[in-house]
Amino acid sequence: MLENVSSFLDPVFIAPYKAALALSGDALVAFILGTLALVVITTVIGELTMAGVYWLNRRHFASLRRDMITHNNLSLQALAQKDKVSFTACNRLANEFFGRNLFSGFTLFASSLWPAVFALAWMGSRFGAIVVPLWGFELRYPALFVPLYVLARIGFGLTKKRIWPFTRITAWISRNEDCGEKLMTISDLLPKEPDETGKTDKPGKASDTPA
Repeated sequence: MLENVSSFLDPVFIAPYKAALALSGDALVAFILGTLALVVITTVIGELTMAGVYWLNRRHFASLRRDMITHNNLSLQALAQKDKVSFTACNRLANEFFGRNLFSGFTLFASSLWPAVFALAWMGSRFGAIVVPLWGFELRYPALFVPLYVLARIGFGLTKKRIWPFTRITAWISRNEDCGEKLMTISDLLPKEPDETGKTDKPGKASDTPA
């Protein structure tokens, strides 16, 4: 199956390599730039796939987020009231929903990796026998693609909030998971120092005073 898909995508994947070779006239430079372009393509497709999967399961993710925040806050409020029984029960549920939320996040991320799998399969069919002399080492295609892909995903994760259409996607996800209550921490239980107006923030509530 991967071989059939790789053959179908060959004209698209090879285009950046041909363009880089035409511009640079150097095979090594063309291979590096073409692989970089391939990494960007697979990253964007993966991120769009992840957004699509999230949309299909949007109610599930919103519910997990709401339940996690609600039980976390209830457990901390019980702790503040020194209600050990309620704290234990709510904290157990909060940990359960936190674990489910974390697992769902990992599953969601995994859905974005399929373009990289196909890209590696295609590179194997195209460049499997090629050895690239780089940094004093003789490298094969995975040694270049994988580090570039990891860096691209990290960089994209840090900047996608400023890139269209991911700005709108990120804002929509925030609205979808907004349950009207912020996630409390232990610091919210500590005594608050009064501001210039003499008011203090209440635990679990946003401040009424503009920052």
